[in-house]
Amino acid sequence: MSDCVEKLALTNLESQGFKVFSGDLLTGGTMNLLRRITINDVQAVLRIQTSPLVNRRVKKQEFAITALASDMGISPQMISSNAEQGYMVLQYIQPDGQSIDIEEACRLIDQVHQMPVNSTIDRELSIRDMFVGYLELSLSRDQELLNQFDCAYARLKGMPKSICHLDPIKANFVCDSDRAYLIDFEYSTLEFSIIDQAMLAYTFENEPFVENFFNVENQTAWQAAKFLCAVVEYGWYLSAEGFKAETEQARQRYYTALQRFDTN
Repeated sequence: MSDCVEKLALTNLESQGFKVFSGDLLTGGTMNLLRRITINDVQAVLRIQTSPLVNRRVKKQEFAITALASDMGISPQMISSNAEQGYMVLQYIQPDGQSIDIEEACRLIDQVHQMPVNSTIDRELSIRDMFVGYLELSLSRDQELLNQFDCAYARLKGMPKSICHLDPIKANFVCDSDRAYLIDFEYSTLEFSIIDQAMLAYTFENEPFVENFFNVENQTAWQAAKFLCAVVEYGWYLSAEGFKAETEQARQRYYTALQRFDTN
């Protein structure tokens, strides 16, 4: 399927007047395909979404938010895209080998939260919709896990919402010699901002810094958001294939978080 989309994407780009040369395959698997290409003498990446976790509605949201992030300089420049056919072409960022520091990561996520919610954004698509999709694809169809998600999510009611990235893992921050960028907006949508903030604390294992940077005051919501991170991560791994070791690690993190969280 991804081979067909790739060929169609390259054909469409050429029909638009782009001079395209196909290069190395950067990533090719069950989640997405990344092909390095040269387009009008510019180094770029052809990205094709192949994950079974991403339906048409989620994919359309990803393309809309990626376009906004590109316009604001948060993500690499979007050169071309076609949501219906499922591909986008982004400027290639040559990594400088350095990992992003937590302050820069917080700054980029804060910029995401300030992005305008325009008419291209699906205001009804929530992280719960995506989480339910994970469970439907998994063999467990775990109702207890969904109940725990709902319990934590309910405690966020009244907190500010914004466009959120919802997958701010270290691999989704890329740095060149000049600056850092945020990539892979496949799970992004309009959500409670505190979820992104808790995910950053979860990823970088530096809760005090993130709390201080975002001036987190509502501890009830903060504890709920942190637990939500563990639940969502575990649900994602249950639905994905080929991540046996990672799924077990996520399960252990989930049970540790469950012991600390009052679901009553």
